[in-house]
Amino acid sequence: MYTSTDAIILSKLNYKESSLISRLFTYEQGKISTIIKGAKSKNNIIGTVEPANIIHCTYYNRKSSLKTVKEITLKNIHYNNRSNLLGYYYSMAVVSLLDKTTQENHQLKDLFNLSVYILDTINDTKTNLEIVFIYFLIHLINHLGFQLTGDYALENNQ
Repeated sequence: MYTSTDAIILSKLNYKESSLISRLFTYEQGKISTIIKGAKSKNNIIGTVEPANIIHCTYYNRKSSLKTVKEITLKNIHYNNRSNLLGYYYSMAVVSLLDKTTQENHQLKDLFNLSVYILDTINDTKTNLEIVFIYFLIHLINHLGFQLTGDYALENNQ
C-alpha cells in the first residue's frame, strides 16, 4: 500500500553508491525513515533531499522501519534560510529538535503544521528570529506533554 503525504526532511545519509536514507517528519505518520533508491543518479532528487526542505512524497508503507520512496516532489525551499546564517541556524535547530524529540510512526499533525509555519516564518527576513524560535519551543514542549504556567513562575520569583 502506498502513502502520499507532505513531509519535512530531517536528515539524510548516503547509502551505497546511488541511494540515500532519509528521515522525514510527515503529516500522516510523524517521523519515518525512508530509502530513496537511485537518488544520487538523479540530480533533481539529490538537491531536493536537504534538511528543512518541505516535500510531497509517495512511499510504500510496509511494516518494516525503512520505507521505500516511490516519488518525491519539492513543495518549498526556504532560500532565505540558506543565505542568512542566523536563519539557517534556527531552521536547523527546529529540524534537529523535531528529529530528537519525536518518536517513529507517532502522528503529530498539529506539530507538523506548526513546524511548517515556523520554517516559513524564519524564511521571512522581517521577523525577529529569537521570538519565533521561543514560540516554537513553547509549543513543542506542550506537544511533548509539558506546560508552562504563569502561577508557577510567579511563585518561584518571590
